[in-house]
Amino acid sequence: MKKILSVLLISSSLLVLSGCQTLSQHKQETGAVTGAVVGGVVGDAIGGNAVGTIIGAGVGAFAGSEIGKNMN
Repeated sequence: MKKILSVLLISSSLLVLSGCQTLSQHKQETGAVTGAVVGGVVGDAIGGNAVGTIIGAGVGAFAGSEIGKNMN
């Protein structure tokens, strides 16, 4: 139940953050935020602790940023 609430909280935060931007104008930033959220969720699921979440969010943010930058 705790993980479900965490995923819902992170997802709603992503919606709030991405609501201020349009995908076509800010692809790199949107990619970084999306990657951080997805990476954090995956890191938590795999690692099961805060360290896994932080590492996953960092790797996801970097990967999402690079993908978004290449889409511009």
